[in-house]
Amino acid sequence: MTTLSEHVRLACPQRLAQVYLDSRLLPVASAEREVPMSLTAPIPGLHLEPATDVLLSVECDASARDGQVWKLKWRVPGSKSFPEFSGVLAVRPGDSRSASSLTLTGAYTPPFGALGTAFDMAVGSRIASATARTLLQTFGADIERLYAERAQTLEAHRAGR
Repeated sequence: MTTLSEHVRLACPQRLAQVYLDSRLLPVASAEREVPMSLTAPIPGLHLEPATDVLLSVECDASARDGQVWKLKWRVPGSKSFPEFSGVLAVRPGDSRSASSLTLTGAYTPPFGALGTAFDMAVGSRIASATARTLLQTFGADIERLYAERAQTLEAHRAGR
């Protein structure tokens, strides 16, 4: 089993980042089924970013000790060549009150036994990490966009007084 842990810094306070992440994932979790999503899997050193269609399932874990987290699973339907990933997505405190961090930790088992493990050690784990970073950057960009829109609305409201 291979573990991964990735994070991206967000220019958004933790509390609001959590609200924005929840608003994005709650509809997926409420569906109580896997939903299709395209994940980009950058291949380090080759400047290739093939997209892979996965089925994503999401479950809220409000019982987590350090705040609400989201359990994620994804798999490539009908393929034995790609591992299933299970992990946890969470918003963590940042280095200031106006920042936070979006983290993804999880694990997968490379397919094809010893050959798959060797591939994972050579290249696969880097592809998995790059894929996780891309997913975090996508969610992070949405969170920061919503935060910027909120700031603009508040500024316009203050200017209109």
